[in-house]
Amino acid sequence: MYYYHLDQLNTPRFVTNNKTEVVWENQADVYGYEESEANTTNSFTQPIRFQGQYLDIESGLHYNRYSYYSPKQQRFINQDPIGLVGGINHYQYAPNPVNWVDPFGLSCKEGEQEETPIADTIKQRKLVAFEFYKSQGFKEEDIPSHLTGIDFAHPVEKVMIESGQVFYQFQSPGAPQGNYYSDDPNITPTQLGISPMGTNRALNSIEPKIKGVYIAQEDTPALRSRAKAVDDFWSVRGESYPTEGGGTQYFTANKLAFKKKR
Repeated sequence: MYYYHLDQLNTPRFVTNNKTEVVWENQADVYGYEESEANTTNSFTQPIRFQGQYLDIESGLHYNRYSYYSPKQQRFINQDPIGLVGGINHYQYAPNPVNWVDPFGLSCKEGEQEETPIADTIKQRKLVAFEFYKSQGFKEEDIPSHLTGIDFAHPVEKVMIESGQVFYQFQSPGAPQGNYYSDDPNITPTQLGISPMGTNRALNSIEPKIKGVYIAQEDTPALRSRAKAVDDFWSVRGESYPTEGGGTQYFTANKLAFKKKR
């Protein structure tokens, strides 16, 4: 009988027998790389490494079901099969290997958190949003920056805006029409995750954003979500504004579907 002794990520660190003798020891670094002289040689073989990983002795790589992980390079050697849904870096193991794990080689999570229905729901919502932005003509590499403005703790869904519906949008003076709208006449910029101030490029001055009223001229699909409380660092160059979030927002790239009320 043997006993596995694990670290905070459930990675085996050493194995003992029924006499409490250490028969296998793992002195790898935080990314799982083992120096050749670090572990004592013995007859006991233990191929389990990070969660979900199985050591291939010949190559030194860790098989991770959907990917191969190189502890020496601190990354996967093939692209993430779920694309940008797993993160902007297709080869990254985890942003913090001390607290995060990636048991399937698809997307990482904090090690102390078990997979829950809520986590599954959030993952599905992110996929819905990603696919909608993609269907609207956005490049995959540009989509993650938009996802940061969505609070995935709340429903994210594709809806149909009907002709005649009234929407509102905050814009810097002189700025062109954007892609995000609200159907709440009492909404504030900070509830939509943006600063109430913007740059008037014509005058090179900082001024309050103006609320425009738009009327839908035709039925058009949109992504409805809840705005996340983020720091707006793009409205005014060199300044960061902490926003409130929580407002319902609609995204569509079809600007021609709306007419601004004069």
